[in-house]
Amino acid sequence: MFTTFLKPKNYQVFNHDVKVAIPGGNKFYYPDVFITKEEKNEKNRYIKYHPEIIVEVVSESTQVTDYVDKYIDYTKIPSLQYYMIVEPETVLITVYERTETKEWVTRKYTQLKDNVQLEKMNVSFTLQDVYK
Repeated sequence: MFTTFLKPKNYQVFNHDVKVAIPGGNKFYYPDVFITKEEKNEKNRYIKYHPEIIVEVVSESTQVTDYVDKYIDYTKIPSLQYYMIVEPETVLITVYERTETKEWVTRKYTQLKDNVQLEKMNVSFTLQDVYK
């Protein structure tokens, strides 16, 4: 889905086979999906340092990790603008967005007709687009 919206804007969309570095240590995650404009080079071939959107699809076994541990770590990434958590068993998308003052606000979407606006990326989509 993101590929359609963001590839024309020179974003790269990665899935779980490339990891994201967490600043301040030797910690990495393999997000389900993430999006970046980070230039490719030899140093970042398998590790990216500047994601702008990270998406995790939660499961029963990863729920605490996605909502707590990864939230804490991902929000340390200066380039990150959005962290999204998608619930596959029910219609629920949680979007964390970094504000201009560097604080994080949370929005939850629960209806298929809900329109998710990612204004910093100039992208919007409905939950129906996700839950097809």
